Amino acid sequence: MMNEQSKSIVGSRRTPDLIAKIAATITIIGMLVGGASQFFRFDYQVAVFEQLGYPLYLMSIIGLGKIIGAVVLLIPRLPLIFKIGAYTGLVFTTSGAVVSHIIQGMPLDAIPPFIVAGIAFVSCYLHPKLKFVFTKIDSN
Repeated sequence: MMNEQSKSIVGSRRTPDLIAKIAATITIIGMLVGGASQFFRFDYQVAVFEQLGYPLYLMSIIGLGKIIGAVVLLIPRLPLIFKIGAYTGLVFTTSGAVVSHIIQGMPLDAIPPFIVAGIAFVSCYLHPKLKFVFTKIDSN
């Protein structure tokens, strides 16, 4: 029989919370950095948007949305609907990037947004206050 001291972090009940915090931190940093680089039209972002055939004004819109989403995720006690909206917006945006890269014949470029979407999903799924959303989905 294992006592409390011999339990590893992997077997701990706190593990999902730790993973959620790490995933949320990565998501927020990614949203801020990616959003700022798009909003301020960094050269590499301009090149990507031009390759995908998107108008450049869309960069500022998507970038601002990512920045606002990151700020929403950072504010404690904000109504959960805003946090759900931030996660949903990021997953839709990154999913759209994945599809766009694949359609344009750049499947390797689809990997980073796919990973970002996955991390954002994990962050949302493990978020302690958003578990009710997935519990309702599982019960149906």
